[in-house]
Amino acid sequence: MTTRLCSETKARRVSEGTTVSKHRHLPRLRVGLPSRRPRFQTNPLALLLLAAVSLAGCSKPPQIPADSRQLIGSLRTAVSAKRTDWLETNAKLVEQKHSQNKLTDEQYQELETIISLGRDGKWADAEQEAVRLAEVQRP
Repeated sequence: MTTRLCSETKARRVSEGTTVSKHRHLPRLRVGLPSRRPRFQTNPLALLLLAAVSLAGCSKPPQIPADSRQLIGSLRTAVSAKRTDWLETNAKLVEQKHSQNKLTDEQYQELETIISLGRDGKWADAEQEAVRLAEVQRP
């Protein structure tokens, strides 16, 4: 069933900005009128929030000196075996290297984080941190 429109109705619809489609299932086109869809506007606060979220947690762990890198493997072994005695031995070694200025404060803090997680019984988290630290080390 087709609806026929007189030329006056067609002219009125064209002047209103709508056109008639031959098929009812197709959307009608609007001609000459602005879009009803709101324009995308950038909110400065939203951009700031996005930047803050994207930068959070993006810091890389520090590079451990080559002569102290065996500590990472040793710590990983201690936490994967869930051995507090090995963990405490490594903690003493880390403390000793830090007091000899062979580890910076940042490097010391990264290793101490792994040790603290192990001491708290968060073995999986400690191992994950040890793996993450080992993976970012450059030759």
